[in-house]
Amino acid sequence: MISVEDNTPPVCATQDISITEIIDPATGVIHFTAEMINNGSTDNCGGPVTLSIFPDSLACEDEGPNIVTLTVTDECGNSSTCTAIVTIDCIDPCVKVASWVYLEGAATDPNGLPNAYTIPMRTSLNDLQVLPGQTLVDPFFGNKYTPAGQPYSIAPWNYPGTEGNLFDSGGNPMMGDAGYPPSVVDWVLVSLRADSAGTGGPVCQAAALLHNDGHIEFVEEFDCCNLDLYATYFIVIEHRNHLIVMSHDSLPIDLNNSTITYDFRLQQSYLDDPFAFGAFAQKEIQPGVFAMFAGNGDQTTSLQSDTDINFDDRTFWEGENGDIGEYRFGDYNLNGDTNFNDRLTWERNNGNFTSVPRD
Repeated sequence: MISVEDNTPPVCATQDISITEIIDPATGVIHFTAEMINNGSTDNCGGPVTLSIFPDSLACEDEGPNIVTLTVTDECGNSSTCTAIVTIDCIDPCVKVASWVYLEGAATDPNGLPNAYTIPMRTSLNDLQVLPGQTLVDPFFGNKYTPAGQPYSIAPWNYPGTEGNLFDSGGNPMMGDAGYPPSVVDWVLVSLRADSAGTGGPVCQAAALLHNDGHIEFVEEFDCCNLDLYATYFIVIEHRNHLIVMSHDSLPIDLNNSTITYDFRLQQSYLDDPFAFGAFAQKEIQPGVFAMFAGNGDQTTSLQSDTDINFDDRTFWEGENGDIGEYRFGDYNLNGDTNFNDRLTWERNNGNFTSVPRD
């Protein structure tokens, strides 16, 4: 009787693979199978082989190339191993926004001179320490404390975010700057929309700091999750006394960094005026440089208040005219002194309206 014993291990063959995957935010784990790296492993007897790998999953902390071991076992229990490189590219399912914008009020001459714009923007409110949460130190009239909190919790925005709570001097002049970076100009409100009309409201929204070079800083992560990462979205910027602006078109998400990027400073923003009613987008304050229109301090009196600079905004300014060293919506040139120069800023823009609808 002749018996044949198979002592020859199977041939192990692999291939390197790359996996790009939208990660599960709950686990961050990416699973894969031995078949994905197998490249024709065989046994000399021609029988089936069993494949196993180690490890069989990786986390996003392992992003990049990883060595994975494939074990091939034949029916007789002979086995061999070989390795492959599995390169992991995790796509963050939470979208971030990178954007830049200028405010006309912080770029215009604070003494009322027309067509005199300076970039980078002034940081007058911050310098005086009248931003929300700051304490102005005044040896003659006493210290003034501006209550903390981002300014968009009121109508028409009614945004409940607590970002502004991070900056609060508590009225203590020794902490008067409340921790704001010195380059901060003011707060803005940033939103993403699924369409230009804002149907259903913003898909994500956050208050953020605006710096004098125009860049927007989110003091808390702007993690906009559970979106269709292959859809496009509009970026909307709002300010408490400037006309709302929106990206001129819907924007794709860069899946390499899960970010939507738009620079309002260097291009004209959204404008939809097919019947030439005279709508405006942004003001060109220097050749090829654009800024949001100043003078829209009253954004609640009528349905058009938030999208139209009109006489109501002058009336609103009159109610605050003469306030010095205060954080005021009627301070159209954003210098902390509500006076006739703010009315001049309003006059230059009176009658302007935007075609960006309030969502």
